[in-house]
Amino acid sequence: MQSKNIDIEILRAIAVGMTLFAHLDALFFWQSPTLVKINEVVRFWGGVDIFFCISGYVITASLLREHPQVPSFSKIAIPFWIRRFWRLTPSALFWLLVVVALSASAINDDGRLLSLRNNLTDLAAAVLNVANFHIWSCYAGLSQSCGVNQVYWSLSLEEQCYLILPILIYALGWKRLAGAMIVVIAAQVLLSRPISTLAWFVRTDALAAGVLIALAANNQIFSKIEPKLLANRLLGFAFTAAAIAATGALAAHASKITLHTTGIMVVSAVLVWVASYGRSYLGFSGLPARVATYVGSRSYALYLIHVPVYFVAKPISEFVGISPQESMATSALYLFFTMALVLLLAEANYRFIELPLRDRGRAIADRWSKRSQTISAVKSSSYQEG
Repeated sequence: MQSKNIDIEILRAIAVGMTLFAHLDALFFWQSPTLVKINEVVRFWGGVDIFFCISGYVITASLLREHPQVPSFSKIAIPFWIRRFWRLTPSALFWLLVVVALSASAINDDGRLLSLRNNLTDLAAAVLNVANFHIWSCYAGLSQSCGVNQVYWSLSLEEQCYLILPILIYALGWKRLAGAMIVVIAAQVLLSRPISTLAWFVRTDALAAGVLIALAANNQIFSKIEPKLLANRLLGFAFTAAAIAATGALAAHASKITLHTTGIMVVSAVLVWVASYGRSYLGFSGLPARVATYVGSRSYALYLIHVPVYFVAKPISEFVGISPQESMATSALYLFFTMALVLLLAEANYRFIELPLRDRGRAIADRWSKRSQTISAVKSSSYQEG
């Protein structure tokens, strides 16, 4: 298996690509008939479930490598929470503040970014990691205080889970953790969970499935069920394409398929299981694999940045004299330059915010761990001498 699992990076690229496509209605403000027709066949909000499953797998695999035997609570939880904070919060806070600033500027004369007050409320909900409940309250008609930063609901849900995960690991141990994840999935698997309902905004089954995959990875049966048939590049790519199409179809036909969210979770889990072997079973190789790996490594920044860029693309296009709704050619040009801007900003975020502050978080976590070990050693020595 590769030291860095390229297939997981490729899967991240697929997930963020699906998410960027799912939100194109914010970019195509004129209600593009072509996009409307596509959305009748496939919708790609299931990219978030793939992200959830990847996250559960990667986080659990990392913690399991670091702590094969469950240590004291502080040794497993504190360094983990420090790394999570420095990995996610600086970028998220920066782009939340960007949206707040834009909503108070002349670029928001048409009100597409909604009000300054609403975007400040989004910021507060995201900082407190309750954005999923905040956004749900707006969809449920309980509040009208939501801004445009609705993607932060998934980040809040993840952080809620990762506040609890170290506690579960410490309390249950690795073996019983698997049983707890099975219970989490079983409790949701028969729920309909239509989009934008409370059950949809608190769904944790895909993340729990990722945790289970990581826990099972060292089991002998895991090697016995390895999908070696997908080593054939054509079959691997066909499998991946079919899985993406399945998530899109399940979401698009949600009103007819009661357990569509459960179905998307299952497809997400299968994709992460296949990718977990790290043997190019997704069918990507050569240049496509390198491009997807690059996109996957910037997926967090792309996720944060695409929505504000989508919303400001209209005033920018008006400023430069482009009317994207006039023809397919101008629509394509508008889409191309918007995506180029998203990628450019994501690259800048990755280089100047995400990487240096992620490394800083690791250093702080490592220093805390070493200091904790030193204190433990001193206490042990004092106890023995006593």
